[in-house]
Amino acid sequence: MAEGAGKVSDEIQRREELKGNKTKALRRLTLKQLQYMAKNYGIKVTSHEFVFDDEQAPKLTIDDYIISIRSNLSYEEIINYLKKRKVNVSDLISDSNQNNNAIVSSKSQTNKPHTEISTELSSDEEMLDSVLSTISQEYDNSLKVIDEYDFENHLYTLLNFTYGKNGWNIYRQVECGKFNEKIDIVLENHATKIALELKIGRTKNKIRDSLGQLHSYAKDYPNISLVVLDIGKISPEFYELFKQDLDNFGVSLLVIKGNLRNKRNKTKTATFKFS
Repeated sequence: MAEGAGKVSDEIQRREELKGNKTKALRRLTLKQLQYMAKNYGIKVTSHEFVFDDEQAPKLTIDDYIISIRSNLSYEEIINYLKKRKVNVSDLISDSNQNNNAIVSSKSQTNKPHTEISTELSSDEEMLDSVLSTISQEYDNSLKVIDEYDFENHLYTLLNFTYGKNGWNIYRQVECGKFNEKIDIVLENHATKIALELKIGRTKNKIRDSLGQLHSYAKDYPNISLVVLDIGKISPEFYELFKQDLDNFGVSLLVIKGNLRNKRNKTKTATFKFS
């Protein structure tokens, strides 16, 4: 099992580096160039800022274009596009090769020569690990959320874009157990159900309080994970200890970095009538 976890850790590292390389490459284009690129590839770009129902949709930013293009194109496609536009990418290619060599070297040092290592996981475990890897890779840490509902909204959109278009059904606020408690997000295909409970790391007590809740959910959803948006108020050591508690009843933990923003203050406009 530890070997399987190591495989997942390597995959997460690889995806994070790939995500960074894509972003670094796309940053070399102007907003107009990114707009043309998205149109050229038929990529639909949407705003990644939470908007209330009665608010006007914000203008698309350069980050909106980068996130959407990054999610739809491979690193090779992005690099080739930049080459065609006469953008110098020689340093990016060099950095990418060095990163790949470092990963291969790291794996070679941890694996014994001529020893076949079994990394077999159950199908459901692989599916859950895949979902968590996708969240870790694709969640934009620069996004600022208002609350857990806002966080849920972003992850729901992300999972719909990545898993929904590949035949998975994505549900929010799914009733569970005899007390009709609600799990934040459930992914389901013909063979697997995966549940995600979401929390914002405001206080240690807030995270501890989820323990009983998750224990109850795990009875109906064995493939369940707690996903915490870490806003810098809780130490990594706490998460490590809390992970051990979750492991006791088969719940995994994913901690991703994020930021909060204040809810917009809505002001009323006074109307004056002159006689």
